[in-house]
Amino acid sequence: MSRSAGQTLDGHVTLVPTTEVAARDEVRHFDQLTPRAKRAVIAAAEGRPATVHAPSLTAVDVVVFTEYYRVD
Repeated sequence: MSRSAGQTLDGHVTLVPTTEVAARDEVRHFDQLTPRAKRAVIAAAEGRPATVHAPSLTAVDVVVFTEYYRVD
């Protein structure tokens, strides 16, 4: 389910907590993210708006932080 073929054009993504991670998913750990992407993940973890502008996350399927977040 790698996002390389379906990146969003505007850089907006939605972060949704998940427990399912497929072997084919593109996974990034929090410490591998850009500062903007880190702020977006922290906001999602704190329950703030889940749709954020984080262009570097458009090529990622799952982010690992305090839990797993699916990037849509």
